[in-house]
Amino acid sequence: MKRSPKPLLCGCDRPIWRVILCDTHAQDLSYTVILEPQPGGGFTVLVPALPEIVTEGETEEEALAMARDAIRLGLDYRREQGLPLPADAAPSVRKVTVAAE
Repeated sequence: MKRSPKPLLCGCDRPIWRVILCDTHAQDLSYTVILEPQPGGGFTVLVPALPEIVTEGETEEEALAMARDAIRLGLDYRREQGLPLPADAAPSVRKVTVAAE
């Protein structure tokens, strides 16, 4: 799996990776994924371009591998249903502060 050598950090210090999928029957596709560290360990992975996909892994490497598999399955489903394949969606992440009451 190819990925950027270092993750980008958003405004709240969550790492953002780009996962590149290579399918011998189609062009390469890449999707940005967001890794959210979990308090008990591991990571939850979100895919902004495919909001129905949420996966996780114990390590960053495992989480990215799970994301790749989940993205492939999501794209396969879309192809089977005749749905368009979405373009990558680069998230724009900001911090919002609210009063602690």
